Amino acid sequence: GNGYQPDAARRALVQTAIAHAGQLITPALVYALHPVTSRLMDGTLTLHNGLALQLPLNAGPQDAGYVVAIVCTLGPALEEACRQLHRQGKVLEALFLDAAGVALLEAVGDRAYELLEHRAREDNLVAGCRCAPGYGSMPITQQALLFRLVDAGAIGVQLNPHLVMRPCKSLS
Repeated sequence: GNGYQPDAARRALVQTAIAHAGQLITPALVYALHPVTSRLMDGTLTLHNGLALQLPLNAGPQDAGYVVAIVCTLGPALEEACRQLHRQGKVLEALFLDAAGVALLEAVGDRAYELLEHRAREDNLVAGCRCAPGYGSMPITQQALLFRLVDAGAIGVQLNPHLVMRPCKSLS
């Protein structure tokens, strides 16, 4: 948390969790580029394949020519290790390992966006803002559509009936 100063034992636990998490993850990403054919005033984008994606009103320029659907994951091993630690009664260790996974997943998402920005510049394009189903004003129901736009199964990510990704250490 903001301003939190861990004692020596917690600092050691943080370092152990980060090192352990780094050994468990298998970062992967998949993305797909889709041309936009129109954008409505409410933020809905109609894509070349006829699908319509509801974006937040402030998501990107009004003249966006493309949407990139992306899914990233750390793989299933880290969350399984967290479950195992929890079953062993090592709740604090599980919590710290999970927190390290959250930080690593965010770093993978940031790196994926950097790669896409680089790719866009190569094609004389500008990458717009990041948005995600269930974050901000983008409805979680858009997750099902996003999974129709990119082959997340290629990196082992599935969407359950409640629109939650598995493995949980995944983002879209």
